[in-house]
Amino acid sequence: MISAALSLLEAVVSTSGPVYRGIDRNLRVDIPRIEVSIAIDGELSEPVWEQAARLTGFSQYAPDDGRAATDETEVLVWYSPSAIHFGVRAHGRPGTVRATLADRDRIDNDDWIQIYLGTFNDGRQASVIGVN
Repeated sequence: MISAALSLLEAVVSTSGPVYRGIDRNLRVDIPRIEVSIAIDGELSEPVWEQAARLTGFSQYAPDDGRAATDETEVLVWYSPSAIHFGVRAHGRPGTVRATLADRDRIDNDDWIQIYLGTFNDGRQASVIGVN
């Protein structure tokens, strides 16, 4: 029984993607390429998400730059031959999350997430995707 449990644990550990903690300065992320297609449905239940790079340990920039984020956020990322895939688990205390229906570019008063894609690899330019 114990050896079966250990074998199962080894299988889970070996298929888990790498974890990068930003607060620990793990800023270089190797994003895995995975040859699979998924349904874009807001669910992160497909097995492929277990192989994604896992970004955690975010810090805040306001009001105190560099301080650990108040609430935990986990970003999962991987790419396929046709797309780059992001999954976000943003945790917040019940009753504190703000998300309203807003016009384009007017989400500053809500809780939101932005993903910067620096495709020029120069540290100066990026495309931004933001959602609330």
